[in-house]
Amino acid sequence: MKTLSSSNPDLIRKAIENKAKILEIQPLKSPSLKKSNFNDVLARLAAKNKVAIGINLERIKSLEKREKAQALSAIKQNIKILRKANTQIAISNNKARFLLLSLGASTKQAHEAQTQSF
Repeated sequence: MKTLSSSNPDLIRKAIENKAKILEIQPLKSPSLKKSNFNDVLARLAAKNKVAIGINLERIKSLEKREKAQALSAIKQNIKILRKANTQIAISNNKARFLLLSLGASTKQAHEAQTQSF
């Protein structure tokens, strides 16, 4: 398995356990931004299995303003979790390094994300 895109928590866990190369996590479509389909346990498991978590910035461009804000908030929350677990990040657009930095990614994560595009 090379890459996978999902918002289903069970499918995300199975992909990490099966060591997918890159896993794109889609934000849940819920009014509550506190709900997330990704957590610190999955982030540590991804780091252990060397699975990069993908962020598709091209998909965000086509969203309405409110949905875009919610998606960026969910990405920011996930980046905070990924940074704590020292998990690799992959991005769909190589020019988005500064966006990742502004959303809380470490410089190391932002640099690695540029080299691991999907």
